[in-house]
Amino acid sequence: MGLTLTPEELGRLLQRNPHLRIQEQLNRREAAPAKAPTKRFDSQAEEILYTQHIRPLLIAGKIATCREHPRFELLPAVTVGGIRYGARHYTPDFLLTWAGGQVQVIEVKGKAVKRLQRDYPLRRQLFLLRYVMPQGWAFLEIPAEDLTRGKFDELSEPLKKTPPDREGEKGPDRAIPENYKPA
Repeated sequence: MGLTLTPEELGRLLQRNPHLRIQEQLNRREAAPAKAPTKRFDSQAEEILYTQHIRPLLIAGKIATCREHPRFELLPAVTVGGIRYGARHYTPDFLLTWAGGQVQVIEVKGKAVKRLQRDYPLRRQLFLLRYVMPQGWAFLEIPAEDLTRGKFDELSEPLKKTPPDREGEKGPDRAIPENYKPA
């Protein structure tokens, strides 16, 4: 029961209906996720950051570990008045542990994505308050446009910070919190 058109009929239909022409062009342009030899990324900017900046530092031994898209719980699931509200999470693009022990969270965000994700500033702030600040981690947000246009110079190890509630405390680095659960 499908509609069958000859190529000529399809051409005439597309000429008479410009919105169909635009949709056809969009369908042809749909980009597949950017791929690197061993990793899969959500965007071209993430791939550039990993291949040109993170991977060389991993090979050189300056970065001890790199986790892609680790998932952190911001709010637990709750049930109120018989309605269940799911847990809320924050997933940064990279979680780096430098050879010196400092942990750095990296988020690559484009301007368009920031506008579309209206709750991003709130999720980022909750993540900073719940994980980054108490642990003394560094947080870096890189504009995707800087990476794709070659304006991002280099990634460097952040300065060592002591978490505010642990100033003066001695002992081993507290890199990853006990309640961290990888996705």
